[in-house]
Amino acid sequence: PAFAPVARTPMSAKADQQQISGQGPRRRRDPCFTAPVFFTLSMLFLAAAAVCAVLGFAPYSPPRLLAAPAAAALVAVFGALALVLLVLTFPSVRLFLRIMRPYSSPRTKEAIVAAFSAHDSPVPVGEGWAFFIQKQKPAGRALALGPGWRRVVKTSGTESGGVRVQVGMRMGELTRVLFQRGEALHDRPQFDELSVGGAVRTAAHGWGTRAWWLDGVARLEAVERGTGRVLEVGRGDPAFLEVALSPRYTLLEAEITGRPNALVRVVKRTFPAPAAGEAPAVEHLDPVAFVASDFAILFVYGDRCVTYAGTPADPSAPEVRLTSADLRGRYYARVLGCPCGADTDEVDTVADAHTIIETVWPFEVVVARLADQANMELFSPGPLDLARAPGVLARFHALRGGRTDIRFRVAPGGTLWSVCVSVRAGPRDGGPGTTPRHLREWLQAVHSLGVSRGAPHPGKVVPPDLGPVQGVPLQGLWEEVLAWDGP
Repeated sequence: PAFAPVARTPMSAKADQQQISGQGPRRRRDPCFTAPVFFTLSMLFLAAAAVCAVLGFAPYSPPRLLAAPAAAALVAVFGALALVLLVLTFPSVRLFLRIMRPYSSPRTKEAIVAAFSAHDSPVPVGEGWAFFIQKQKPAGRALALGPGWRRVVKTSGTESGGVRVQVGMRMGELTRVLFQRGEALHDRPQFDELSVGGAVRTAAHGWGTRAWWLDGVARLEAVERGTGRVLEVGRGDPAFLEVALSPRYTLLEAEITGRPNALVRVVKRTFPAPAAGEAPAVEHLDPVAFVASDFAILFVYGDRCVTYAGTPADPSAPEVRLTSADLRGRYYARVLGCPCGADTDEVDTVADAHTIIETVWPFEVVVARLADQANMELFSPGPLDLARAPGVLARFHALRGGRTDIRFRVAPGGTLWSVCVSVRAGPRDGGPGTTPRHLREWLQAVHSLGVSRGAPHPGKVVPPDLGPVQGVPLQGLWEEVLAWDGP
């Protein structure tokens, strides 16, 4: 059945029903900059240590409220936590200062063009170079486009019938803008706080199987770095992909097309990971039916696999109401394999179904860094043996931990696969500048599934080499993919 339009309130709009055009963001914090959070927590732990010290050691008449051994233990614990948070604060402060100075976030197109006209123009951070998981410090000078460059330019009368926005706008905000028109995005990255420009620059995507995020971008306006030349390209122009993906340009505005908002039935299934070389039972994973879904994603862990499949739902079906706390709880349940992460069969709007995490939480980012967690994604034209993938990848994750998720975009001329791993990077056996051991092993596992060439996601970990997989430029890969769609 086809998707039927439905008028529902997207989750992204529940906390803020105001018009987004001409107003500031709903959440003014940037998850990349966590220094204030760390510093505040460190001061609270220091205060707690001081209170314990007073209760356990201050010279006053008994009875004491806290025994000396207990007080000493608590002081040590709180003091250690405060020290760790202070250490985490200073790198965050340096990153913050490095990005925001000597440039502030410009609020006019003229200011942005002037900044990028110089031969040694700065790195455009908010436009997408600070992506969501691997926060890389920019080399040299940087200019943040996000805070002052995230408004709606035009919502009607555009050539494609879409919405024209400044590229610093966040995905959650764009979702609300389209909802006001009764629309949803065809596909989009599943984190609300990613910027439009960052998603374009990295060819990001969600879990749609017939269209990815870049397919909904109709026009782009950009400035050429070093010359200040402003140009605008449409989707059919020969220079479209170069402007979209090349660091030679800095994006300014994007025209985005939507689709009628509709209800989608999202079915989650969990099943034990099969043995290496074996395919899961058809009732657990039917590759033909899975690929035929309008939305699909497969998670593979060391002991289990999780599938999400989305298909059109009856417009009169009751819609599930999920909050940000629900999303966070489900994220933890899926990662930890808790019983509360049981199978589900729910109906939601397309607008809501795109979001799995509203923001990238500072605590999780810090834990991932301390654990040497690497997040790498490979785009590949395949072919990928989906039936064997759960067994092969589960064997790798049983040894190394972490998980792999698999998504795909089906076109008349071929299928583009996205294979993404989150795992401890491991030692660099060849020394600095070489691919970590665990990523090399993962690339070998993916290669054994039929992936012979691919392009790494530029917003995540990009290893020095791809081992047995032949590396291809992201722009060249997308030129091949768009040719699959035909005229």
